[in-house]
Amino acid sequence: MHEETGLQASADDAQVLAFLTDATHGIPRLTAAVRVTAHHGEPAVREPHLILRWEWHSVADLPRLATALFTPSAHVLETVWPGLFSSLPPVHRHLVRQLPRSEEPSPQRETDRCSPRRSPARETR
Repeated sequence: MHEETGLQASADDAQVLAFLTDATHGIPRLTAAVRVTAHHGEPAVREPHLILRWEWHSVADLPRLATALFTPSAHVLETVWPGLFSSLPPVHRHLVRQLPRSEEPSPQRETDRCSPRRSPARETR
């Protein structure tokens, strides 16, 4: 996480929820959906040729931002909040851990999400 975002978290504060595989734009990818419950640091653009900026948004705002999100990031968000986005490219989800109802993130409990805004016409990872 630190390598790409500048944020740091303890392994104790991270739970792998799923592994996602897709081939958007003909590029095979494997993405881990990880729920991090505590972190420190500030988001930083580490790959300016791929990521334009990091932004914090409420969950309710994310559907209108779908086209500006890095596709694997949108797939991860869709794994946590099914139905959040209406049209994403296909992805295969391999669930590792299902969030119990009492642990499901909700816009009321977890209002801010840091999401990458990809550089225009750049989706190579």
